[in-house]
Amino acid sequence: MNRVENYINEELKKHKKICFALIDSENINDVSHIAKKVESLGASAILVGGSSAIDQLDLDKLVLSIKSIISIPIIL
Repeated sequence: MNRVENYINEELKKHKKICFALIDSENINDVSHIAKKVESLGASAILVGGSSAIDQLDLDKLVLSIKSIISIPIIL
């Protein structure tokens, strides 16, 4: 198992249920604030995706900006 999978399994054992928040990659306004709020509300992980395909470099920047302020996993 990889690190994120282990984390998810541990969260399930600990809490019996988990919550993932989805951040749409198309709507990137104030994403850092949203990610921090989601983490503070108890989400176990953040999913980054959406219906549109954004440029890979933009997606990398988005994920890096989220990673810099939260400690929960980001799943693409």
